[in-house]
Amino acid sequence: MRSEAGSSIESARQYSTLDAMRGIAALAVIILHEYDIARPLKAASAPLAVDLFYIISGFIVTHAYREKLCAGLGARPFMLIRLIRLYPLYLLGTIIGIFYYVPLYIGNAASHSANNTIAYIVSVLDGLFFAPQFRWGGPSLFSGQMLQDASFPLNLPAWSLFYELVVNLFFCVFLFRLRKLYLCALMAACFIYMVVSTLPDGGFNVEPQIAYMPMMIARATFSFAMGMLIYEFHSIRMKLPPLLTLVLCACVFCLDPSIQNRAATYAIVIFPVLPLLVWCGASVEPPPSLIRSFKCLGAISYTVYAIHYPLRWVFTSMLWAFNIDPGANAPWTALVFIAGLMIVSPWINRNFDAPVRAFLTRVFLQKPEPRAAAVDPIAAS
Repeated sequence: MRSEAGSSIESARQYSTLDAMRGIAALAVIILHEYDIARPLKAASAPLAVDLFYIISGFIVTHAYREKLCAGLGARPFMLIRLIRLYPLYLLGTIIGIFYYVPLYIGNAASHSANNTIAYIVSVLDGLFFAPQFRWGGPSLFSGQMLQDASFPLNLPAWSLFYELVVNLFFCVFLFRLRKLYLCALMAACFIYMVVSTLPDGGFNVEPQIAYMPMMIARATFSFAMGMLIYEFHSIRMKLPPLLTLVLCACVFCLDPSIQNRAATYAIVIFPVLPLLVWCGASVEPPPSLIRSFKCLGAISYTVYAIHYPLRWVFTSMLWAFNIDPGANAPWTALVFIAGLMIVSPWINRNFDAPVRAFLTRVFLQKPEPRAAAVDPIAAS
């Protein structure tokens, strides 16, 4: 058992390298989603960033909450804590998506059918309540079959946040109690199911549609449990320089395997490459001169991930309004968009995310102070 002093030192760890890894992963996802305006920049394996997010989440959530859950923290307050952490920026991205589509809907007479209107309203309600779209064939207003069938068409990357909440629920109900052997057995079962269920699609990068929900749950559970397992053994240090860890992380997302080799490549990256990188990132802190930069990357990672997809629609529409072809000016269009997003993200964190989370915490988690019992002056005399 760890000593009390050792436990308090461990609790004070900041894991700045893991923060920076999340930032690199988020930027890779943006480049993937903006490929038409970012070429020749390419991050073909950026879908694996989701698996990195889940592994890091499993590590950090175990670090922050396992002892609290063992000490009696209930599932309800834990899930409220996690929902409050994710919901404000998710909501901001969804609202951007809603308002992007409103003028398109009004200006498109072909989309005013009763079925289309109902489908759009239901998509909006689903989005506001952090619920996936449990049906196929969304409004024809959503361009492309992928968006029409997506579980979160108003903010496509939000599917990964939903499954983060699902695996968080698993964590507070039973995962935090599992011994290492049972955790490994669960991971093996999830990994086998992932491989078997996605072989026809050529790899783990299936479209974020509700039809793939069982596979997505297995994917999130495997990676989150891997993060938990790394936490169990992270006292064994993997001495890799932090900057080299970030470079290797970026190289993983730049892999561009052929369709024939994609499934095998993704399987090898998910296990063991990404877990080893997270283990290295958890083992070594950057030098003092780099800590601030690493922490800044981590601080903006969730913000840019949660809002970049619908904000990109708005950005490119504004360029077209000024007769600027975003694709013809690639990759400068994407670089300007990414730079602007990185600049505005700290402001969003400070002036939107932090106040909203503080408000939600006061409303849902902080118990009101008990009022002092009234004293009868006559009885007290």
